[in-house]
Amino acid sequence: MSETIQVLFRTLVTCACPLALLFAMSGFRCTRKTAWAAFWVIALLGTAVCFTLILTVGLEQMWRVYFIVLLVPSLLFLLFATTDRPSQVLFNFFTAVNAFYLTAILSHFLLGADEEPIWAGVLFRLAFFGLIVFVFVRWLREAYRFIAANMRRDWRVMAVLPLLFFALVMFLGLYPHKREDNLMGVVFLYVILCVVYFVIYQVFHNTYNLLKATSENDALKSQVEALQRQADAVSRNDEKIRVYRHDMRFTMQVTASMLERGDVAGALKYLGESDAKLNDTSLVHYCDNAVLDALIAYYAEKAQERNITVTAHMDLGVELPADELELSTVFANAMENAIHACGKLPKDVKRRIELTAVSSPHFCIEIANTYTGEVAFDGEGFPVTKEPGHGLGTRSIAAFMKKYNAVYSYQLADEMFRFQFLINWPKKPTE
Repeated sequence: MSETIQVLFRTLVTCACPLALLFAMSGFRCTRKTAWAAFWVIALLGTAVCFTLILTVGLEQMWRVYFIVLLVPSLLFLLFATTDRPSQVLFNFFTAVNAFYLTAILSHFLLGADEEPIWAGVLFRLAFFGLIVFVFVRWLREAYRFIAANMRRDWRVMAVLPLLFFALVMFLGLYPHKREDNLMGVVFLYVILCVVYFVIYQVFHNTYNLLKATSENDALKSQVEALQRQADAVSRNDEKIRVYRHDMRFTMQVTASMLERGDVAGALKYLGESDAKLNDTSLVHYCDNAVLDALIAYYAEKAQERNITVTAHMDLGVELPADELELSTVFANAMENAIHACGKLPKDVKRRIELTAVSSPHFCIEIANTYTGEVAFDGEGFPVTKEPGHGLGTRSIAAFMKKYNAVYSYQLADEMFRFQFLINWPKKPTE
């Protein structure tokens, strides 16, 4: 009975470990709770089937169909619950299975062919595969998920790589029967596979850094352009004020002459026209912080050029709870997304963007735009899109929220898509 329990537990680890990496690599449109529930359902289902196969046809036969036992329920769930394409799901699946077969081979070398005692093999697999999942989640997932969201055409080619390696390993190691004579060949294949994945990682990482730097550069350019426009507006305004001051003496003389003649109505009308010219010299200000004020004015002008109405109620001071550049980048990305969303609306739908901000007692921001249709969200509550070239702005916002421990919310209600976040300042960001 004790040995049966150990075999059952090893079977559970055999099913749960690759699923953990597979689920970590996937981008879900459902909540984390739902994803984890599905993870355990599939893991337990796979464990039950695999354990039954071990008892009825033996361990060797189970290993031959092991990937199919996990493949069918995993694909059925992931194809409906994730934002990934089928080819990407296959890439994730065979990557996870290959990683676990590598773990099993290492266990075979270190603990012996029969992995005695069984508990030693189980602990080794848990420790080694846990390290793989930890490394992926800690250092690789952000770049991988961004590339996954933006690379649409090449996943079929990418999916072929782990699939071919898996087929070669199965052919050399388990078909037509379990073969110990090809063990070194299988190990050599995994060495090649690790090199291939390292190259893929380098491509993903460099591409991610390049796109991230490009996005930050674009945001900085927008801020510089916004400040330049604001400076130009101030310069033009100063020129108007100088002209108005020059004409002020003439205005007073004309008004005095009208009053001397008793033409009070004419004098009032003339003063009203002069006052209108004076109002034309005033600039629209959204907040006291110069960079944010210029940036919001810049995007408000861009929106109005596209027939999008912008309303703003902002009570922000000079001091901010976050780095000025980082916070303005969040505003820039959010405003770009709002303008882009409004631009896709039908012509008969009113387009508007609403900005609301307060700095006391907490720093709270809401950026809302009219929207029709449905929005898909990932497991962290961020909106996802299948449009190529979009998504980096959202990931940049996500990194900001994590750094400053911000509470955020995306929601669609009453035909308005609302992005809200709160920073409990002067709380400092996490490193």
